[in-house]
Amino acid sequence: MSLRIRDVLLVSGLCGALIGCGSSAGPTGGSCPAPAGAPIAHSGWLSADETWAAESPHLISADLTVSKGVTLTLAACADVTVQKGYYLRAEGRLVARGDESHPITIHGEGADRFAALWVRAPGSAELVHVSLDGGGALGDGAIVVEGSGFPPSKPLLVDHVTITNAAAYGVELRTWAGFADGSTDLTIQGAGSERADRPFPISMSLNAVGTIPVGQYTGNASDAIRVIGESPHYNVEIDDTLHDRDVPYQVGGAGMFGIITVLGDGTPTLTIEPGVTLRHFTSDSNIGGFFVGNTGTTASGRVVAVGTAEKPIVFTAAGKTGPGAWEGITFNGPVAAGNRLEHVRIELAGGHGGDNGFGCPPKELGAVATDGALKIFEQPPEQFLKSSTITSSSSFGVFRAWKGAEVDFLPGNTFEGVAYCNQVLNASPTGSCPTDVPCPK
Repeated sequence: MSLRIRDVLLVSGLCGALIGCGSSAGPTGGSCPAPAGAPIAHSGWLSADETWAAESPHLISADLTVSKGVTLTLAACADVTVQKGYYLRAEGRLVARGDESHPITIHGEGADRFAALWVRAPGSAELVHVSLDGGGALGDGAIVVEGSGFPPSKPLLVDHVTITNAAAYGVELRTWAGFADGSTDLTIQGAGSERADRPFPISMSLNAVGTIPVGQYTGNASDAIRVIGESPHYNVEIDDTLHDRDVPYQVGGAGMFGIITVLGDGTPTLTIEPGVTLRHFTSDSNIGGFFVGNTGTTASGRVVAVGTAEKPIVFTAAGKTGPGAWEGITFNGPVAAGNRLEHVRIELAGGHGGDNGFGCPPKELGAVATDGALKIFEQPPEQFLKSSTITSSSSFGVFRAWKGAEVDFLPGNTFEGVAYCNQVLNASPTGSCPTDVPCPK
């Protein structure tokens, strides 16, 4: 419902005491004229289509929900104030399409924060030339998007959208929600300004990260995109891509596992673009790691991480520092054709993942665990680590843990600061190891 707030405040005698009844409390931009007249108040459930014109300011004075099947349209230059702690929810459709000269603004009232713009699939939001400032009053992202389940849905379109001064995440996508096709030019600055446990510009699920648009994601409490697995689809189960968005990806953290596992029917492929850095979160009770496939008779995952000399792909740790800060990259089962690790850097790995009794480590090292920056448990079809660097491993470099023919991973690669052997010899097809085991350094 809509009501001119000035009429209510005049009756109560509060007009002017709480808000300026003759002008908007929020900013305007571009060539938009300042909205005139009393703010129009909105709250409750929107049960019929509405268009909010730009001539008057708009005030969400309590939670407002756009019902399923209903469209709320914000006209170009519309200025919307959301009072402290309240939500604008889209269970239907929110359409806010400004242009470069006629942007739309959504913001808190003065220094007060609103809760969030909350989009719940099958509802959707189309935001074009929109700025949001001061969200996250209750610890959610300034924009929260709930998908409709697995496989991922794409309820949020952003195009030249700016999110500033969020108390927690800038955009928080849950339940495998992603950005709609055509999304571009998303800018998030000042995220995490009040929540040290939610400092990232974006937090979202694996399987949807390939939808993250080109944008600017620096100037936040932590300039990284957080990706997590969500139950019951923790793994990368469909083809997905980690695009280079000029900030690292942090895997896990804030109570979530620092693990990526590429594993699913049909051998899903995770593609990683040149320049990407993956930081796997590790805490005392949760060691981070990157895993491909699982034990079985057929390959069940693939990674294609092809960097360049100028823009290598980096696999590293977060939460802990130093050699052994995380487990490393592990191929658990049959290795699919087409895996590629080229111009990558694997650093600070070698943490203990609990494997023992594989391969042929040198006997003089004792009963060492099967730990290494790169571990492979089934004979691969070819050497797939090329032009790459393994550095600062607390254990081995490449641990060849399979039984079978030898595939050499040393040629063309660089090993720096590896505590034990650069490469561990695999066992013979019968599982035997030679008396004299090589330990290249």
